[in-house]
Amino acid sequence: MRSNAMAYPQRLVATTLFAFATLVMAACHGEAPPSSLQPESPTRPPSCANVSCSGNGTCAIANGSPSCSCNSGYRADGLSCVPDASTASASLEVVNNSIYDIYYLYLSPCGSDTWGPDILGNKRLPTGYSATLRNIPCGRCYDLKADTYAHGKSATRYNNYFSCNTTFTWTIN
Repeated sequence: MRSNAMAYPQRLVATTLFAFATLVMAACHGEAPPSSLQPESPTRPPSCANVSCSGNGTCAIANGSPSCSCNSGYRADGLSCVPDASTASASLEVVNNSIYDIYYLYLSPCGSDTWGPDILGNKRLPTGYSATLRNIPCGRCYDLKADTYAHGKSATRYNNYFSCNTTFTWTIN
């Protein structure tokens, strides 16, 4: 007579052999193993592999999910970094390649009826020189105008979009 101590190992071996045989038979016949025997698919850890943060930040795993840590002047919007209009600005570089010195420079919102104040103040931009104006509100459209001393000659440029954290260059010939 057999003892119960031997019954458990025999049942374990028989169950294991049955499961193995079922898998082998299924594989030989091109079938998927029974669902009760299929392993669960592993859960992949979160990855930054396909997250570029729009080229304006770096991806990091935070609280188990990818997120963007954005450069200065940008803010996270999902898995992108977009310009933060509250801190970002644009610059305007004016290159004077004309034969006249520029004494007046105007920057106004696109379509405005007035040019606004002269942004050169009491300075001038001699022929052959350039000047860069910084901290211009970005993400907006501007019209530009440059004038000579006696307002005899002027150059204008309309509908110029100033992107955040960039320099818009206007070359006057």
